Amino acid sequence: MVADLIDADSTWAIGDVHGCIHTLESILEQIESVDSRPRYLFVGDLVGKGPYSLEVLQLVHQFGDRSEVVLGNHDLHLLAVSHNVAQPRTGDQLDSVLTCLDWDWRGWLESRPLVHVVQPDGDRPWIMTHAGIHPHWSVEDTIGNGEILSDAIRHGQWDWYRNKSTPSGWAAEILTRMRALSPEGDPLLDYTGELAGIPEPDRAWFDFPGKSGQSHDTVSGHWATLGYHQRGPHHCIDGGCVYGGSLLALRLEDKKLLQVARFPQDAADRS
Repeated sequence: MVADLIDADSTWAIGDVHGCIHTLESILEQIESVDSRPRYLFVGDLVGKGPYSLEVLQLVHQFGDRSEVVLGNHDLHLLAVSHNVAQPRTGDQLDSVLTCLDWDWRGWLESRPLVHVVQPDGDRPWIMTHAGIHPHWSVEDTIGNGEILSDAIRHGQWDWYRNKSTPSGWAAEILTRMRALSPEGDPLLDYTGELAGIPEPDRAWFDFPGKSGQSHDTVSGHWATLGYHQRGPHHCIDGGCVYGGSLLALRLEDKKLLQVARFPQDAADRS
């Protein structure tokens, strides 16, 4: 399950956008000033918290085959609200999406995967998820668990949402919400703090010996307090843009990093 690169000279993974359209446009301009034919990989959470979620979805959709998106927890929340299995939360700023009737944003978003594998330079392949990969999972396990969840989403089955007792719900917790794990491998879903603050004996998911890192590099987002963080083959690229940090982009061929501070316009409250 290695994706073909379509007419692209470089592959850029972009961190959590969260509706920050002006910042996204700026980093895309920077990328295209150094690479004439880039392909974009988005680590999820295109929407939520920032004021321009609809515009971000529209822009990424327009890239067509030049981009791929994996779903994040805020993307799943948007879909769950649209299916009436979750309630809007204060600060979501999702009304512009939920009331949009001009195009089938929900169908497009539901067709996005949870796991994406790409081999940009003929060497080690990369595997992209939103939050990370459980250390007990092989690459095949990760792909399979992602497909279980994708199949449920595409068939309109939402009984798994925030229910980790189901296979789809467990996959969602790991692929879109995990940061730290207990020694037994259970995710600490309420932990959002810094790496140094994880209580012993719990550890970050990437600090456990993992199967996937033996053959693949990984790229993910979700953990805003990390900023850019590399641990062995694992790369986290959530710069906390929507919280006043930066939007990050990583070129997979040589691990070149770009970052753009959040534009003031993206801090506005649209509600």
